[in-house]
Amino acid sequence: MAKRQTTKAPHPPALGTRPLPPQGEAFLDAQVGVDGSPNTRIAYTTALRAFWEFRQSEDEPATYAPDALSRFVLDGLSKKSPDTRQLYLSVTRKYLEFLEALEELYGASVAQMERHLKAAVGKKKLARRRRSATPAVYLVAETGELLARSAGAGVTDEARRQQERLIAFRDAAIVQVLLSTGARASEVAGLARGDVDHGRADVVQVRGKGRKKRAVLLDENAQAAIQRYLRARSDRGSALFVGHSPKSSTERPEALDGRGVWRAVARLWKATLERFPEQTELKTIELSPHIFRHARGDGLAKEGASVHAIRQYLGHSSIATSQIYIDEAGDERVMEEVASFTLPRSEATEQARRRLNLNQSDLPAGR
Repeated sequence: MAKRQTTKAPHPPALGTRPLPPQGEAFLDAQVGVDGSPNTRIAYTTALRAFWEFRQSEDEPATYAPDALSRFVLDGLSKKSPDTRQLYLSVTRKYLEFLEALEELYGASVAQMERHLKAAVGKKKLARRRRSATPAVYLVAETGELLARSAGAGVTDEARRQQERLIAFRDAAIVQVLLSTGARASEVAGLARGDVDHGRADVVQVRGKGRKKRAVLLDENAQAAIQRYLRARSDRGSALFVGHSPKSSTERPEALDGRGVWRAVARLWKATLERFPEQTELKTIELSPHIFRHARGDGLAKEGASVHAIRQYLGHSSIATSQIYIDEAGDERVMEEVASFTLPRSEATEQARRRLNLNQSDLPAGR
């Protein structure tokens, strides 16, 4: 239970630049685990430090008023992107709940802060934001294939020609794997040649958050793209996707990381936009490797997969995340059914006139 607001927290010791708040390390260990995903821990740590830095303007940073969360969102996160704002708020909520469970939350309770937050910011703005899946991912895969087929054409320098072919083959394989597996960028980057049986495997194991393994599918398009890429490579590196810059080792090139996967998608998305310069709607889409993941989840939900199957396939820690896909697919099916039973307006109007015993002479003047 939270201490009453008249109780003040002890001053924490000075910890240097951008310190963690009281019990910050214990919170991170409890939420992420000592052996959890390094990227998740970094994200949580960054969010927690941002919150605690914002609290330094208070006389008693560790003593919370009912508007503490509201002020952090409205003032401390106003310049952050919606996704970053949602992440920081989520981490801060969990941290305050952690303190409350330890009976070390001084001042207002979490419930009081939540009530003030909803009143000050509004429920809609606090709703979880998820980038929508988009059929544009299929255009990106198509672009990758087109570029792979034409890679190196007209290039006379053999070394440069081979480099262009390798990059094009690799990028095409990356988007095909993303589209087939629905895996995270870091999971795709972590694959080895042996994991995919050199492109022959139809089921592979990826290592997700907390190094947990799960099975995903490689369809025929992904298999063919991987095989083409690996046939073109002459190095002995074990990673499935590696760098091909002029500085890369020809024997054991460095494996791509998650950022390398993001850059591959960005290159193909840029090339896709260049293919369709008149389609201004495409330019409004924020496309990243994670959108391929959303497309896979949406596709599974629309085809009738259970929420438990989606959760296991995509590796969600919370079933609530998987439920989003089910809910949205259900909404779409409802809208399609409603549309199929909705009469055209002219037909509905004609039926209304007949039921009201009206005829053409009763139409308003000028019609």
